[in-house]
Amino acid sequence: MIVISKKSTTKIVKGLRYEVEALYNSPSERRPRVYIKNFGAYSINNFTDTDGNELPKIDIPFTRSRFESLRFEDLQKGDILVCNTGHYKTLVKDGMYRIEELSSKSRIITGWQGRQSTQVTEFVKFVGIKRKLQFNGYSFRKLSTEEAREMSLNKVLYDEEEKVISSTEVRKVDLLQNKNKELISYLAKSIIDPNRHQLSTLDWAIETKKRWIDLIPQDFEEVLNMNFREVLQLIDQE
Repeated sequence: MIVISKKSTTKIVKGLRYEVEALYNSPSERRPRVYIKNFGAYSINNFTDTDGNELPKIDIPFTRSRFESLRFEDLQKGDILVCNTGHYKTLVKDGMYRIEELSSKSRIITGWQGRQSTQVTEFVKFVGIKRKLQFNGYSFRKLSTEEAREMSLNKVLYDEEEKVISSTEVRKVDLLQNKNKELISYLAKSIIDPNRHQLSTLDWAIETKKRWIDLIPQDFEEVLNMNFREVLQLIDQE
């Protein structure tokens, strides 16, 4: 559902179109609100539909809970998971990975007043990824029904290969959905950072990101050769 803003705020611009993530506006709703994708919750009164009418008196719940945690016990070998975060050094955000192995490790820990309990640590290993990762249910999600159906249809109709990442030979930086735009954002944050420790803008960008992604100066060659107009055009792309 697309809505149009009736007023400007610090984040929302009057007259622009925004995608609705959820809507709670039924007659029984005590606090009517609309959730704008990537921007959060707002008053119903701040938006109209694309025809200029008030938003419908209905509830459109989130298709998936924003706080839903994937359960380890619901996984099995061969499942395809989508990574929700960019905080893994070997995985890319929104990348798809197939489970090769699931395992867990138990140990007895002693807590307050000598009370003992069993701590279980769960691990997942993906095809093509050398090391297993400690499982975090908020960091992954299963493919939606629509995603799985589309993947199957494309394979049957167009003989299209699954977009599942199965190798670490390709560097993470080369798997980014918009590599150059992402690199420019790293440089922009480095430019305005007053704590560069006398490092160059480029070196500080590499240093601050090394926990999440391995970068080398050569990765930035293409964006450094862009003129300012080209940089702005790239940033303005959806």
